[in-house]
Amino acid sequence: MATSWNPWPGPPYIWTPINHTTHLIGMTTSHFQMELCAQEQETNNCFNLLPVVSASQPLRGEYQVCIPFDNPAPPNDIVTVRLQLPAGVRCSRCTLRWTYRTSYPNGAPDWNNCYTAAPAQTFRNCADISIN
Repeated sequence: MATSWNPWPGPPYIWTPINHTTHLIGMTTSHFQMELCAQEQETNNCFNLLPVVSASQPLRGEYQVCIPFDNPAPPNDIVTVRLQLPAGVRCSRCTLRWTYRTSYPNGAPDWNNCYTAAPAQTFRNCADISIN
């Protein structure tokens, strides 16, 4: 399955970010990111990464939120992020996609507690949203 890992290709971002909260249950060291498809009929190629303005956990670059521990307990089981939306995007039905990727298997040459390039488990969840 092809996946778009590119930043938003369009105009600059608007100044007002949106908040997103993720509740982690039984998670492992990992990272997650948020993507937006600003068209009604989504395809894998229409999703573009949304920059993370701030997060309650460490950031890896501009787009990934790290979960640097196994089985987070309160208060680390709730992760709040502020995402930047692209300027000028309006839609009655867009798709917001959350992608969570484990950092196992640890011990790979590039491994850290947030990311590994080795094959890993990936989970996704989508929500239909509108942007006015």
